[in-house]
Amino acid sequence: MDGSNGIDAKRVSHLPRPQDYADDSITSAKLEDSLSLSPEPQRRAFADRHKFDLVVVYDGKSSAWPSKGSQPSPLSRLWDIIYEHEFAKRLERNPVLLEGGFAAWRDFIRMRVAKHQADGNLPRPKPKQANGYPSAM
Repeated sequence: MDGSNGIDAKRVSHLPRPQDYADDSITSAKLEDSLSLSPEPQRRAFADRHKFDLVVVYDGKSSAWPSKGSQPSPLSRLWDIIYEHEFAKRLERNPVLLEGGFAAWRDFIRMRVAKHQADGNLPRPKPKQANGYPSAM
């Protein structure tokens, strides 16, 4: 886990800019191919999306999936690409949206950290030596 935001970075796949998959011709295979220059953990997370119990989609601050029949948006296109029109790597259940996006998640984590620090329930990080390993305190 990345201690700064509570998200296991090895299981997060950052997709290309939303305008890159706004085109109706983009498929999950093309989207997967577009990640070829991304770090290996991100490529693998997207390639293995069908193996996870839950796929969480987030953007900056969306609070709801676009409604059916509304103007296509990056979120609705992503839904179509990885769920509605996906046949090779079917998800066990529909993806969920992180309500409020990354901004709300970041605020939530900050609030939790502050609460635990105030309560004295959050362990203080151990000092590290110059080589990056915890010191023997």
